[in-house]
Amino acid sequence: MGDSNTQYFWAKYDSAHTEYQGQKSARLGCPVDGDDGVYARWDWNGDGLVFENDLHGFTPLFFYEKDGEFCLSSSIERILQCGVKADLDERALSIFLRLGFFIRHDTPFAHIKAVPPNSRGEWRSGNLSISQKSSTTVSPISISRTRAVEGYIDRFKAAIEKRLPENDKYMIPLSGGRDSRHIFLEFVARGMSPRAITHLPNPNCSYEDVRVAKMLAEATAVEHIIVPQSRRRLKMELEKNRRTSFCSDESAQMMVVAEYLESHGIEAVYDGIGGDTLSEGKLFIPSHIEAFRAGRYDELADCYLKQWNNWSEETLAGLIRPDVLKRMSYACAKEYLIEELSTYKDCHNPIQQFIFYNRTRREIGLIPFGILQHIKNVHCPYLDKDLSTFLMSLPMEVLEDATFHTEAIARGYPEFADVPYDRPGQGVVQAPDIINPLARDFAWFGLTHQWPSRLVNRKFMTPRLLKGIFQPGFVWHGYGLVIFLLQLEDCVRKFRR
Repeated sequence: MGDSNTQYFWAKYDSAHTEYQGQKSARLGCPVDGDDGVYARWDWNGDGLVFENDLHGFTPLFFYEKDGEFCLSSSIERILQCGVKADLDERALSIFLRLGFFIRHDTPFAHIKAVPPNSRGEWRSGNLSISQKSSTTVSPISISRTRAVEGYIDRFKAAIEKRLPENDKYMIPLSGGRDSRHIFLEFVARGMSPRAITHLPNPNCSYEDVRVAKMLAEATAVEHIIVPQSRRRLKMELEKNRRTSFCSDESAQMMVVAEYLESHGIEAVYDGIGGDTLSEGKLFIPSHIEAFRAGRYDELADCYLKQWNNWSEETLAGLIRPDVLKRMSYACAKEYLIEELSTYKDCHNPIQQFIFYNRTRREIGLIPFGILQHIKNVHCPYLDKDLSTFLMSLPMEVLEDATFHTEAIARGYPEFADVPYDRPGQGVVQAPDIINPLARDFAWFGLTHQWPSRLVNRKFMTPRLLKGIFQPGFVWHGYGLVIFLLQLEDCVRKFRR
C-alpha cells in the first residue's frame, strides 16, 4: 500500500485556480447491482470532485482536507506522499493503544480521516462537504425465532446468488467458526466445488481453525489448502501495517494467505466479515446490555478497554515515553470512548451497532479490504444490503443466546450438522522454528531504528529486545506494538513537510 500504482486524487485551490493530480475517476471495492456490495468511487468534472461509498463503509477510503488542500485515496501512505501534514492524532492513538483499532473515522493522523459509511462528498473551490446518502436507522421488527432463522437462510442464499464467481479462480478462507462455514456450505449445496484455504496459527495460538476446517473439507470432499506461517514474520508485520494504513494491530498471520492467493492467480475470495457481529450474539454480554440500557457508559468504557486491551497499563507506562503517554492516557481514551458509546443510545441493539461500525468495520474489515487488497473481487455476503439490514432489525432476544447462527447453518445444511466447531483456546501451537527468528528479527529492527524516538522509551524496550537475540524461545508480547510505533514514526519522519 502506498506504492505509485495506488489510486489517489490531490487538489489545491488558490485564488480561483485549482491545481490537481492523480486519477480523475476511480472505482474501488466490489460493487453488486450498482449500489450494493462494498465499494467506493470518485469522479472529477474539471470543477469539483464527487465521491461516495457503500452502505456500511467497509472499503478503505481516506481523505485529507486543510487550508484549501484536499487528497483522497484508499492508502494513507499514498496521501502522505502528496506532501500533506503528517501530525499525529494523540487522542485517536490513546484509543488505539488500548483497543488495537481506531473508532469513528480516526486514523493515526490528525488531518486524515476515513470517509464515514453511506456517504456522498463533494470538494469544490477549496470547500469540502460530506453528507449521508440515506438514513441508516434500522427499526426492530417483531418476528419469531423460527421465522427469523428462515429469513436468515433465504436472504443468505440470495446474497450468494448475487455474488457467484465468473470462473473457477476463486477460494474461500475457511476457519473453524460459523461465518466462513455458512459461505462454504452454500457453495457445496449448489453443487459447486469451492477450494478452501486455511493458514496455520501464530505461535502460541490455537490449532483449532486448521483441525475443524480440515474436518469440514473432508466431509464435503473439497480441496483444502493449509498454508504454513512464514519465518519472515517481520516482513509480514511491516507489510500488514502498510496494507492496513496503520489502522490495525493484528492479522499479520493473514499475509501468508494473501501471498498464496496472489501467486496462484485467484480472482475472487469470499470472506465472512460481519457474520459474527450481525448474527452470533456472542459479544452481547448481559452485564454490557444492562449497562447500555441504563446509560452507564463510564462502566461500559472500562469493560471494553479491559476486554480488548492487548497491553496492560503497566506495559504502556514502560514502553511509551512518559511525556507522550500523558497525552495518550487511559483517562483520555476512556473519555473519548464514552462519547462514542453514547452515540448508539437510541439503537435498539446498541452493542451490535457499536461493535459493527468500530471494531468490525475499522479493524477486522481490513483483512478482506486491506491485506487482500490485490485480489480482484473480495465478496462479503454478510454485508449484502438486504441481509445485513434484516439481521440488524432482529430483536436482541433472538440473538443474545449466541446460538442463532449455529441453528441457521444446521437447518440450512443438516447433512453437515455433526461437524463440530472450534473450541477456543484448545490445541495451542508452540512453533519454535518461527518464534526464534521472529524474536531476533523484531529485536534487530528495534535496536537499529533511528533514535531517539518521539514515541518509544528505549530504556524500557532495549533489554526485552536483547533477550530476543540471546535467549532462544523468548517472545515479548509487545513486539508487534513496538514495530507498529517505530514504523509509524518512520512514516511521519519520511513524509513530514
